[in-house]
Amino acid sequence: MLSQMNSESSPDQGALDLSRLTVRSDSWLSSVTGMNCYKVSLTQEPHDELLGRPDANSFYSVRVNVSDVETVTSMLDRGFRLIDTTVTLSCDSSLPSRTTDDYDAKIRVYDANPSDLTEVESLASSGFHFSRFHLDPRFPNAIADEVKCQWARNLVLGKRGDGCLVARRNGRVVGFLGFLSDQRGRLAIDLVAVEEATRRKGVGSALVSALSASAYDQGRTAVVGTQIANRGSVHFYESLGYRFDSAEYVLHGYANSAEAP
Repeated sequence: MLSQMNSESSPDQGALDLSRLTVRSDSWLSSVTGMNCYKVSLTQEPHDELLGRPDANSFYSVRVNVSDVETVTSMLDRGFRLIDTTVTLSCDSSLPSRTTDDYDAKIRVYDANPSDLTEVESLASSGFHFSRFHLDPRFPNAIADEVKCQWARNLVLGKRGDGCLVARRNGRVVGFLGFLSDQRGRLAIDLVAVEEATRRKGVGSALVSALSASAYDQGRTAVVGTQIANRGSVHFYESLGYRFDSAEYVLHGYANSAEAP
């Protein structure tokens, strides 16, 4: 009797409820993953792009402020799953960061150019383990790596963001950092990676400090988002003067939440 009651009262665990949600296509992510990818938000009124039912081979994502417990609960009830908590850290522009002169003299930071593309793509393809895509057990790692690779490619080619820096050591590109202006006019680190063999040698510090110094010169606040699961990353930014600003939950959903794309 108990099993029968649970069966009758529980929603379909393989279904997503998208009613009264705004669902907008993410054309770039769709082109990279080969899935139908959408960004979701809560809305009071129907939207032109609202979809009543998930379509086949589809992937949905939504970000919710950690203080908005009601929305988080609603999304979980709708079949979405909590994947990540993203922490945003900011660096006060009144506090100048260290410069690259404070680090290994062999490390030099430059503006990226197309000739750096192959090396940057290689770093991006293997340098991420804590992104929301890599943390999602239903999102194939090979596709997650490709997302980062294409993301970095667009930064270098000027198709995304405001610019990209590369760090060279002994003539090789051993790290990169892409940046952009966020909706609040802050200078945001968009994507950063360092070659595994040269980590803890000051490469990441040189890149981030160069970005922070640029923000300082412009009288702007520098910000960065990282995963709370990546404790090393959080501590790294804190060591460079970044402090907690805000946090969001990241939730994913699939056409059938029991299946991987």
